[in-house]
Amino acid sequence: MPLQGLWRPPVALRRIHSRRSRERLEEIVGWLEAQEAAGLEHGELEAQLQSAGQELVCCLFQDHVDLRALRERRLPRVADDRGRGASGG
Repeated sequence: MPLQGLWRPPVALRRIHSRRSRERLEEIVGWLEAQEAAGLEHGELEAQLQSAGQELVCCLFQDHVDLRALRERRLPRVADDRGRGASGG
């Protein structure tokens, strides 16, 4: 899936809000390089990697949602369906 044409936040912001995902990816890579993974049968290795990968996808999604929330423009005033106002933000 190409990710071209997407708005890219400043590098510093991307680093802060993707740190959790990057750390999780490094943990997975480290585990794959370790003796523990080397001693597993292929089926068990695949199952554990699939589980760790799913956790990484969840972490990536949460990092994205957090970043999206930071970029979101806040309304100065919001109202419910009856027009009653409340402070936004």
